[in-house]
Amino acid sequence: MTNLSKQADAGLKSYKDFTNEVAKLAKISGSEVRNAIEQNPPNDELFRYITEQLKPKYKAGMLSNAGDNWLPVLFTPKQIALFDAVALSYETGLIKPHGQAYKAIAERLGATCEQCIFIDDQERFCEAAREVGMQAIHYKDFEQFQHDIQKILAN
Repeated sequence: MTNLSKQADAGLKSYKDFTNEVAKLAKISGSEVRNAIEQNPPNDELFRYITEQLKPKYKAGMLSNAGDNWLPVLFTPKQIALFDAVALSYETGLIKPHGQAYKAIAERLGATCEQCIFIDDQERFCEAAREVGMQAIHYKDFEQFQHDIQKILAN
């Protein structure tokens, strides 16, 4: 599974091929795999905060390990429009936690790594962001995130 995921994230395997191969390993249908991935609801509270509190003052970017352009499947057009830049691993060939992935999104935003705040639910990806000079927040829940980002922005 890990190797399949890495191949898909690097753009070496299509989303359809990835989900079909996962289905074979899990002994379920490809549609069951796709439904499990695609029914992961967006964090509405976080999107509301980005819309109301961050976007009026700051740019927002998305850096994601993704095997295909899945944004229209998981997010509404309005949610996607919040991002000034997007860097998906399948199209850049750069997979988090590789340092160049973080530099790529900063460049697309027209910023330096030092000007960026990286937010992720995996600490290892946050650590890699810090290594290239970004500030990083390990997202555990909305309340903790909001406290952490307000503290960084206050400085």
